[in-house]
Amino acid sequence: AAEAFVSAGLSRDDTVAFFLRGAALVRNEDTLQDYLQGFSHGLAGKGVFSANTLLEIVKYYIQYVDQHPAFLFWLPEALTEDRQKLITESPWFRQTGTAYAEKLQNLSEDVPKFSDRVTLQGNSFIGVRGGSFLLGGDSAAEYPVKVEVPDLYVLDREVTREMYRRFLEKNPAWRKNALDTLLKEALVTEDYLKDLELAGEIDLPVRYVSFHAAKAYCAWLQEELPESYSGWTVRLPYEAEWEWLALRDDRNEGIFLSTGITGPQAVQNRAPSSLGTYDLSGNLWEWCENWFYPAGYTVENGYRKIEDSYKFETGAEKAVRGGSWANRREEVTIRSRGSQPADWCTPFIGFRPVLVRE
Repeated sequence: AAEAFVSAGLSRDDTVAFFLRGAALVRNEDTLQDYLQGFSHGLAGKGVFSANTLLEIVKYYIQYVDQHPAFLFWLPEALTEDRQKLITESPWFRQTGTAYAEKLQNLSEDVPKFSDRVTLQGNSFIGVRGGSFLLGGDSAAEYPVKVEVPDLYVLDREVTREMYRRFLEKNPAWRKNALDTLLKEALVTEDYLKDLELAGEIDLPVRYVSFHAAKAYCAWLQEELPESYSGWTVRLPYEAEWEWLALRDDRNEGIFLSTGITGPQAVQNRAPSSLGTYDLSGNLWEWCENWFYPAGYTVENGYRKIEDSYKFETGAEKAVRGGSWANRREEVTIRSRGSQPADWCTPFIGFRPVLVRE
């Protein structure tokens, strides 16, 4: 990328902006090395890399951490233990880390609350009051940032086979017999809707659906919104919204790997969480709206509107949350993050839309 920028004559400011955003992709020493080589090449341009170039990178890093303090903690996680100490045992790191920790201690957290319920095309959405919390608050590898989530409605369960069949009735372009076209457009993989027509409960959550298929389902619901919901949008939840909702999900009701579990389960005869939802944890991983970046939310923090928090408009994989029937309960928490290519259709991923005012 740096070589392409130099050849194309991209401005220095644009090159710097690109690499500062790219910091969220650093996850180990190999990617850190590639990142620094690219950054230095982009800064040097057609000139010669020098000590001054390296000092410039350090200067930009200090400015970056000043704007995104949580990123301070992410970088050492990418290093081996001996190199971690070079940073974490420095007076500067200790002072900055202590100041950030004190700031977090002074932040109050709200609790998501049930408000009301609305039904759209057989989809039952639960209203949830917005609030603020520490995203990634108890994760060992992620460092928390303050997040404000708006009021929203969330589907009380993962989209079921029957719900998805109603969508297919109105949207022939997404039926299984259109697979060749969907494959050509890289919207799905060969396994799309692999088990939709198998005998079984119609209330089982639909799986083998790609991110693109989930978005198409949301777009269909959007078209069906009554006039009273003018100004509202149906989409997938951003990771922060999903985590906010999952804070009130009763993990004991989630479906995880155990004796007799060979796939996702319907919600019949199971109690909902205290929020009124089913299976935010377990059963199926759930597609999220945003692209997955390892250090994404240490970079994009300090925001008010949730859609402003995920500035990365492109990426390699979409984020998924929640775990599935194939995971052991102790392996996945509500803070666990995963990702998959947007066209993948697997037996482990489903989705649930949210309804938000935008």
